[in-house]
Amino acid sequence: PEERSAEIDRRAALPWSELVAEARLTAEQLGLALDRLQEPLGARTLRLGSGSEIGAWELAAVRIREIEVHRVDLGAEYRPVDWSPAFTVRTLDQVAPFFRARREVPAHTLRCTDTGRCWQVGRSGPDVVGTEADLLAWLLGRAHPGVHTTDGTPLPAAPAWV
Repeated sequence: PEERSAEIDRRAALPWSELVAEARLTAEQLGLALDRLQEPLGARTLRLGSGSEIGAWELAAVRIREIEVHRVDLGAEYRPVDWSPAFTVRTLDQVAPFFRARREVPAHTLRCTDTGRCWQVGRSGPDVVGTEADLLAWLLGRAHPGVHTTDGTPLPAAPAWV
């Protein structure tokens, strides 16, 4: 975790052009590594920083998720509201079960004001209400304007996901 944190800090200080160049380089390196696999992608599992396991075939989706989430972190006029609806739904579908099973979430259900969808994320606590993008942002520890609880209690902080 310390190495990952140091690498995040290092990259956060890079100019945009260097950050894009690093993203391209690491994507190429990942492609080469996948090409060298001897077994089918479906036969290889990987453990992410969060502790969850994925199939190697899921790496592309995980990579997109990481880029989208960290692009918000850069503060370069890209916010959760800019995430596509397909991205927010797919990511909520992926991370809600993880939070429910592996984290102590101080909320019970995420309730979307824009689509009506819901995701159970915890065992107890208030329901959390907002747009899909803002609910995902709250769950992932990012800025989340307009998110509130259904019972009027102060919005709790979500647990770390990584």
